[in-house]
Amino acid sequence: MLNNILSDSLDSLAPWKTSSVTFTNSAPWYTPELRSMKQTGRQLERLDKRTPLTVHAETFKQHISSYRDALLAAKSAYFSSLINNTNRNPRILFSTVNKLLQPPATKPPSSPTLCNFFLVNFNKIAQINSSLTDTINNSSPTSPALLPPLPDLPPFPSLTAFSLVDSSTILDIITASKTTTRSLDPLPTTLTKACLFPHLTTLFNQSLSLGHFPTVYKLAAITPVLKKPTLDPVNLSNYRPISNLSSLSKTPERIVSGPTPHPSPVQQPL
Repeated sequence: MLNNILSDSLDSLAPWKTSSVTFTNSAPWYTPELRSMKQTGRQLERLDKRTPLTVHAETFKQHISSYRDALLAAKSAYFSSLINNTNRNPRILFSTVNKLLQPPATKPPSSPTLCNFFLVNFNKIAQINSSLTDTINNSSPTSPALLPPLPDLPPFPSLTAFSLVDSSTILDIITASKTTTRSLDPLPTTLTKACLFPHLTTLFNQSLSLGHFPTVYKLAAITPVLKKPTLDPVNLSNYRPISNLSSLSKTPERIVSGPTPHPSPVQQPL
């Protein structure tokens, strides 16, 4: 209900519009020296078009060759330095390598029947339940005398109710989260952080009081991605399901797990 109201409000206040955007940001490896060489090349090109002299044409060709070599050297030096400086950060390193190699984005053919096939192939819960049931039925009962004695551990405190939170706690959790807007979000994450955290406090406290997790936060947008670009896209077992939840779906989990740490068991001497 909340997501529908937010989506309708966003559509009425800021409907979708199509506009052309021109990016003028230069590449990070594009130096002022390269920009100066490019300007010189344009001057030589105009001079070559105005005059039929061979010397102008040869000068323009030599300058173009030098400019290409300078571009290649600057790009190589930039990416070499980037790879050497990010060898301990796998996320940035893999992103850099993907930009350089530009692997083909292989997508499975889209059809309603194929979606059902993916749903059956990715549904591992029934298979896990079946394997666990077979393991329990086929296992032989173990004698209690053969089991090792359990250590004397202090009893864990019983949980009867969740602790409610205030708006400042909700604001800290939402501010610390990423601002990525996902397909299931009714509003951009930046608007959610700026405007909705007082109302979210009431929503999450009511969820904690009733012991009910909102169903809308259990939904995920699943995207099948090939495990390797060289695998057969027709074989569904070669895909890995990537689940994207809504931005607020992790907030109740952080509320419950954050304030109350679990007591650690007492270590027994060896």
